[in-house]
Amino acid sequence: MFQRVPHLRSSVIACVAQLLGTSSALWVRARWCVRAILLVLVVSTVTGCERGSESVIDSSLMLPTPSSLLLSPSTVDIDTLGISGGTSTETVTVPALVRIRFFSTPSHLTIVARARRDFTSSPLASRALHDDGAPPDLQANDGEFSGKLEFTIRRVEVGTYWIEAFGETVQGHRTKVLYEPFLVVRSNQPPVLSNLQAPDTVALSSQDQLIQLRVRASDPNGLQDVVRVIFNSYRPNGAPSSGNPFEMYDDGNRNGPSGDEIRGDGIYSLRILLPATTQTGTYRFEFQAYDRAGATSNLLIHRMTVR
Repeated sequence: MFQRVPHLRSSVIACVAQLLGTSSALWVRARWCVRAILLVLVVSTVTGCERGSESVIDSSLMLPTPSSLLLSPSTVDIDTLGISGGTSTETVTVPALVRIRFFSTPSHLTIVARARRDFTSSPLASRALHDDGAPPDLQANDGEFSGKLEFTIRRVEVGTYWIEAFGETVQGHRTKVLYEPFLVVRSNQPPVLSNLQAPDTVALSSQDQLIQLRVRASDPNGLQDVVRVIFNSYRPNGAPSSGNPFEMYDDGNRNGPSGDEIRGDGIYSLRILLPATTQTGTYRFEFQAYDRAGATSNLLIHRMTVR
C-alpha cells in the first residue's frame, strides 16, 4: 500500500495543477495540501490497525469470573488445636476449608487458594483447589472448587489473616481475585489440679522409704495443653527444699522413678525418697500445673507429718 502512495501523490498534484493553472505559487500550495492529506490518511490507517490488534488481545483474555468465596470455619481457636513444642515460640497448624464458585466452569484454569498475614506479606501457604467430587469437594464439575488449606504460625500470632482464591492460566493470566478474612483467636483457660494422693503421716523406720505422690491435672483447652506439673516442698522450719521444684510425670513408667500407672491419663506421679535420718516435723507440699500459654493452675497445698 505504501509503495503506491508516491504515484497517488503525483496524480493528485497534477489534477490540482490543471485546475489552478500554471502559477508557481499555486503549485507550491498544492504540493503542501496534498502532503497534509496523505499524512492524515496514513495516520488513520495505522491507528485503525492498532485498534484492531487491541480487540483481538482482549477477546483472547476473556476469563471466567469467580462469584463467591467461602471459608469453613472462618474463625479458629488455636487453643483447641494440636500443638508442637512447649515454649512461647511453639507452632500450630491452622486448617481452613476453602470453596470458590465460578459463573462458568473454568476448565482451562488452575484454581489456587493462598493464605496471607496481610496484603503486603508473602503467602504463608498455597493450595490447588479441585472440582472433582473427591472430598472435600462436594460434586464434580459443578463450578465449585474446594480444598483444605493449612498454614503454620506461632501460637502467639493471633489476629486476622486473609485467604485469597483465583484462577490462573498456563501463561500466568489471572481471573479476578476474591478475598475473605480468616480470624485466629485464643481463648486460653488455665489448667486445674485435683484428687491429690499423698500420705498425711509417715513414721520413720530404720530403712529409707519411698513415698508415692499423685495428682490429677485437667485443662478446659484439652489435656494436651498441660505442659508441666510440679511441686515444691518446705521443711518444718519453713525453709524450701534444695531440690525444688520437683517434676511430676504422666509417663506410664510404673516401675520407674515416677511410679505412674497409665501414660496420658492426666494423673501425674512421682516417688520421693524419705531417708531414715529425715528430720521429724510437718512438711508442706505445694502442687501446681502450667499450660502452654504459661497460665498456672490452682495451688494445692498438702501437709505431711513425719514422726
